[in-house]
Amino acid sequence: MKKTNIVKRMKPLLGTYVEIGFVDNNNQSDAFNSAFACIENIQNQMSFHNTESALSQLNNSQGEWIELPKEIIEVLKYAKQLFLETDGLFNCTLGGHLVHNNQLPNHFKDPFIPAGGADDIEIFQNKARLLKPIIITLDGIAKGYAIDQSIDALMKTGAPAGWVNAGGDLRVFGDLKMPIQQRHDGELSPLITLSNQALATSQVSTKKSN
Repeated sequence: MKKTNIVKRMKPLLGTYVEIGFVDNNNQSDAFNSAFACIENIQNQMSFHNTESALSQLNNSQGEWIELPKEIIEVLKYAKQLFLETDGLFNCTLGGHLVHNNQLPNHFKDPFIPAGGADDIEIFQNKARLLKPIIITLDGIAKGYAIDQSIDALMKTGAPAGWVNAGGDLRVFGDLKMPIQQRHDGELSPLITLSNQALATSQVSTKKSN
């Protein structure tokens, strides 16, 4: 596949820079607009920092049923499933703990607990409620979901191959091979080549808590 056929753009989204690239199919504007619109939609729904987001409304719902967009309902279901499959290692209810440690902003009027479990999130059709005063953060799953949604949008516009890279969370689709490198002390080292695959990066802090 010729590299000269590839077009790409970048926007600040999801707390990082999101790069979208694909093999040009003479439908550039629709493809870019659709893909970035998907990411912006997920950001607006699931942002912890935005007090008007659907996630913030759920966190402030005081145990009442609240109607939510289908995307956040789907992500909450994924989060509950991951909690069970990882025996709690993946836990989206740790928002209270992160707020207490000043890692997330506190814009909550009511008391909350550090953490809960999957059973504390109840979902029925397009509604959800919190059975305990927990604070949900979807940072560990929303970015990947947004990438998947934007990839689907690219495919629907006819893009045969491409990628979405959100600050190290990356997915490549179609007949395209993307070399991945790691930067360390200013040097780039080759790692792997992605083809119809996804990759997520993370950093483990070695600092000890007081």
